[in-house]
Amino acid sequence: MIFRHFEHYEAVASALPVEDGYQAVIAVKTRDPDARPVVHTLAEGHRYDLAFEAEEVAHAALAKLKEISREGELLWE
Repeated sequence: MIFRHFEHYEAVASALPVEDGYQAVIAVKTRDPDARPVVHTLAEGHRYDLAFEAEEVAHAALAKLKEISREGELLWE
C-alpha cells in the first residue's frame, strides 16, 4: 500500500481481493477521521493472480494522479 495526500483528500493504492484474484484500486477519503473511503477500480475488469501484481498497477496509477476534485473524482496527468 502507498498513501498520498492531496489538498482535501488522501488516497491509498492497493490490491483488493476479488473472486479469482485481485483488483487494482485507489481508495479516496476526505481528511475527516469519520469519512468513509470511496474505492475506484483500475484496469476495469482485469483480475491479477497475485496481490503484488495488482499493487504494482495501483502504485503506478497513484503516481500519475494529478489531484482529486472537490467531488472526489480522480484527475489524471
